[in-house]
Amino acid sequence: MNNEQQTIGNEDNIIVLYNDDGDEVPMEILASHQDNDAVYILAVEGDSSDVLLFKCIEEDDDDTIFELVDDEHEDFDRIFDMFKNDFASLGIEVEDIEL
Repeated sequence: MNNEQQTIGNEDNIIVLYNDDGDEVPMEILASHQDNDAVYILAVEGDSSDVLLFKCIEEDDDDTIFELVDDEHEDFDRIFDMFKNDFASLGIEVEDIEL
């Protein structure tokens, strides 16, 4: 299993996602890892205290598409474990998640 940290986003570690209305949602990348051929990121929106996990599912010269990895995602447990050290080093408390 390949589990290397990767660099994604611009020099400020910011990616821009789009919501269902087409509005830009800037997200700060807190950590990223590669596992096999997929890249996963831990990100936060603005001043929010909620962090989100994403899986990069497609990448080309212009766009990168990220799939939300929530507790209903089939790979959630594995991906969550991948970021446990990042949660600890970033001081992120994980609550209300049963593994």
